[in-house]
Amino acid sequence: MSGESRRVLPSLAWLAIAIGPSETSAYYAGLTARSAARRARVARMSALGQYSIGVDVGTGSARAGVVDVRTGALVGVHKQSIKMWTPLADFYEQSSADIWDAVCTSVRGAVEEAGITPAQVCGIAFDATCSLVCIDESNAPVGIDPQSPDEDERNVIVWLDHRANKQAAQINALGHARLRTVGGVISPEMEVPKMLWLKEQMPAAFARV
Repeated sequence: MSGESRRVLPSLAWLAIAIGPSETSAYYAGLTARSAARRARVARMSALGQYSIGVDVGTGSARAGVVDVRTGALVGVHKQSIKMWTPLADFYEQSSADIWDAVCTSVRGAVEEAGITPAQVCGIAFDATCSLVCIDESNAPVGIDPQSPDEDERNVIVWLDHRANKQAAQINALGHARLRTVGGVISPEMEVPKMLWLKEQMPAAFARV
């Protein structure tokens, strides 16, 4: 019996009273099936490799962790800082090239700490901030700093950047029904106001995106 099944057994008595024995049996069967499916996934991953890597791309750093998929143990971690530029109040800018370098460094560091080889890795997963990354059709960076319009290194408007306060207010003033999908109002931290700011304030850069 799996650990998950053992944990819920004490709850089955009151569950049977609450929903009836037949429904309880169905619930338990579903739980057993999910546990079996989870074990099967782990077995498939183990056949490909013993370890999985998770990468968290945060505001100030990229963090990587290596996990043993058989035991769930964290066996290697590494953190690499990401540069931040703040040329004006409410302006927060980064470089996608620098972010990628931080990701690669953190992954290499975590793998080295774990003492494993790339061949032992069965999967890798990412999560990241919701920032606006500007690139052209060839995936080259497009600069977003109005004080240095010819500088393409800084091509990320970070999520916490509020340069698009005016544009967000203009969008909210429209009262469009679509705003219901974002909680009723749009935030300057979202991509649409930032894109509108880029179109209005840096049209040459916007045309390249």
